[in-house]
Amino acid sequence: MALRVFARALIPSPSPNSGRRVFLAEKAKRITTNNGVQIRPQERIMFWKRRPLTRAQIGQLGERHAARYLRAHGLQVLEANFRTKMGELDLIARHRDTLVFVEVRTRTSEGTMTPLESVNAEKQTRIARMGRQYRRLRRLPDCPIRYDVVEVIATPYGKVTDVRHIEGAFIEGL
Repeated sequence: MALRVFARALIPSPSPNSGRRVFLAEKAKRITTNNGVQIRPQERIMFWKRRPLTRAQIGQLGERHAARYLRAHGLQVLEANFRTKMGELDLIARHRDTLVFVEVRTRTSEGTMTPLESVNAEKQTRIARMGRQYRRLRRLPDCPIRYDVVEVIATPYGKVTDVRHIEGAFIEGL
């Protein structure tokens, strides 16, 4: 049974729903089967057009999934998005008696470099400085520390496909 589409025209119409669009069918699709029967679907066809997430939204999504992953694997998340003059520490957690500073890297594809490779020496130095500042502000000078990286791979539309946790991704001062 072969189907043929004769006409279809979609016209955008305004919607009260925060930037989403509703599309109306100006002319209903007419589908004809081999034996000449015409099928005419609904006059009004509605669907939501999804847009890809922004970089900020993808980053927030990655941080939420990373925090959930760390909690599920026995780490206690103490703080998220700790801001200093030098930048921001994504997640600060505790694993037994060790203070863990976590850098979350979210990517929509692993094109040229992996998320771990994007944490270069300059970024490592900055994270270590912010970690020292955090310990000084919270009066935790002698506790053992560790620097981890959590890689989150997601689609541009927000579906997380992979989460990888690299413990001890780098060492302060190296």
